[in-house]
Amino acid sequence: MVAPARTQSDVYREQVRVLSEALPAAVAITDPQGAVLWTNPYWTKITGLSFEASIGEGWSACVQPRDRAALDAALEDGRRRSAGAQAQVRLRVASGEWRWFQIRLEPLQTPRGRIEGWICVSSDIHEQVRANLALKEGEERFRLIAENAPVGLWISDADGACAYANAQLRAFWGGGRAGADWTVSALDEDRAALAEAYRSALANQGGFAVEGRHRRADGEIRILSTQAQPRRDAEGAFLGMIGVNVDVTEARRAEHHHRLLINELNHRVKNTLATVQSLAHQTVSSGRDSGQIGALLEGRLMALSAAHNVLNRDNWDAADLATVVGEALAPFEEAGRLELRGPPVRIGPQAALAIALAVHELATNAVKYGALSTPAGSVEVAWRRAGATAADFEWRERGGPQMGPPSHQGFGSRLLRSLAADLGAPTRLDFRKDGLVCRLRIVLAGVAPPP
Repeated sequence: MVAPARTQSDVYREQVRVLSEALPAAVAITDPQGAVLWTNPYWTKITGLSFEASIGEGWSACVQPRDRAALDAALEDGRRRSAGAQAQVRLRVASGEWRWFQIRLEPLQTPRGRIEGWICVSSDIHEQVRANLALKEGEERFRLIAENAPVGLWISDADGACAYANAQLRAFWGGGRAGADWTVSALDEDRAALAEAYRSALANQGGFAVEGRHRRADGEIRILSTQAQPRRDAEGAFLGMIGVNVDVTEARRAEHHHRLLINELNHRVKNTLATVQSLAHQTVSSGRDSGQIGALLEGRLMALSAAHNVLNRDNWDAADLATVVGEALAPFEEAGRLELRGPPVRIGPQAALAIALAVHELATNAVKYGALSTPAGSVEVAWRRAGATAADFEWRERGGPQMGPPSHQGFGSRLLRSLAADLGAPTRLDFRKDGLVCRLRIVLAGVAPPP
């Protein structure tokens, strides 16, 4: 019996069968509704599902249930357009692992265009999908970090135009500045130097670090420290710059304040040493014996130290007059012998040191020769405001021995009369028979003393 002659169609079908079985991809043929009629051996190889088990709807056992809707949608889209469609789904492979596949659907059509079935080709794209997901996750992490960073971040293109500015920088600018560079907010005085550093870095395709003044959207001037590095693609081609703007205004202010404090400290130490040297010289040259000299010098230094302590508590800005006087008189306090009264008054550091030494000398003199040298004597210390810029201070002794002006001018008298420069007004000493009266005018804190 002679076999029937093979038609051209039979040849094509055989060629398609051989080709599909040799392909390193899973191939299936379905009816118009998607039920499987045939699969190639590679389908069985990758899924572990036999040909018999895959026929009809059996193949769907390998599809991740959450992805079936995407596959059905692709099939419906192909029917509607009478064209190919595709979907990305996860298939359970023979090892039990879920892997991403791209399923391509191509319609089998009659000459009149009626769909008789579908050719389905499944290609493993698992590593590609994972790489894409990792890339998207990385981009999302960068976006979250950049947008929430407490510093300004920017990216430029190869020509230096701004391609991205994060939320911090957009807020600083008062909105996006697409196409601009980060120097748009720089002050005119600083822009040229900043722009030159940027231009040079672009030309050399290298990094740079600069600092300059910028005007914020609300008009406040801030100091920004900018550091940037070149960014390149996988082949090393220059893509532009990526930079960070850090607001260092407070740090620079702190550094300036620190320098001022160091200078102020040096000034205070120098003045204090000069004062101590003067006290020591005047005390030693008074002609007293060594025991008296030691006691006098110690008392004067303790008065100076007490004033320093009061000023330290207020960072040397100003001091309360009552506190300065009270600390200076603490070593001389006896019940009922000293009376202090006056309103709250703030005096400057120079005046505070002068008053402390003056009160100490007055008290020392009162103990030796004046009201505090007898049990019945007392001292009244009072002050009152003299306008908005000064206070009148009075030391009044009562009940002491009768005394007149001293026959010679000692250190205490010389000190009291020399305080005019520190207190801003002359010192008046009135040696009455019932006790010494000393009047001072003190310039208040924040007021420059008269020349």
